[in-house]
Amino acid sequence: MSKLDDLLSKKKTVVPVLDLSRSNIQTIDEFKRLFEKVPDYKMRPVKVRAEEIKIREKDYAFKMPKKEMRKLLRANGEREANYIYADPVPSEMKDVVLMELCAVPIDWKMLTTLRPKNKQEEEYFSRMVEMGKLELKTEARDRREFALNNCVKKIKNKSGIVETRLMSCESCGEEMCCGKTCGDFNYDLYIRVEARVVKPKPPAMSSNKAKLNGRKKSSVGTKIKVKKSSNKTN
Repeated sequence: MSKLDDLLSKKKTVVPVLDLSRSNIQTIDEFKRLFEKVPDYKMRPVKVRAEEIKIREKDYAFKMPKKEMRKLLRANGEREANYIYADPVPSEMKDVVLMELCAVPIDWKMLTTLRPKNKQEEEYFSRMVEMGKLELKTEARDRREFALNNCVKKIKNKSGIVETRLMSCESCGEEMCCGKTCGDFNYDLYIRVEARVVKPKPPAMSSNKAKLNGRKKSSVGTKIKVKKSSNKTN
């Protein structure tokens, strides 16, 4: 009985937990001292068996509300209706295909009998045809340039296999760049430049002064001559 009493009377010893929350570490030596006090907890990693893993496989079906479904059906599957811009082509010229007029190197007035109502609309439409012709010219130029220098090189290796490589630009370092576009759109070319105001030069007054001086001298000389002549008579 005495042994049972001793066992029951014994209190469980509380394991002291190291509390380092209030410690202020400022040097490496202090950190090492505190790190030595930290006990090494020998804990085994918990291993989960494949049999214990349970996945609830269920076929989920997300149902769309009927109102949203009707909206999508009305808008051809688009959640928000796209903003519709106004057509800049005059109403009289909508039956004409613009790119067909641009493809022919003839004035568009010779190709169709349709005309806009106002002179302003006619000028606007002719401007649109001109812009379309310029667009086709630039596309043809780009195709020619790409055919000459397409930035793709085919090289044979030592084993005789042909490899295709994309060449990078020397100026910007980007692939598929021939060095023209990056040279045209540098940031340095579009920095604000201070406008230099050229001051107008004052007109030269030296010639006028000389003329005036000459006149004055001549007038003085005449006066002196007159006086001399008067003295001789006396």
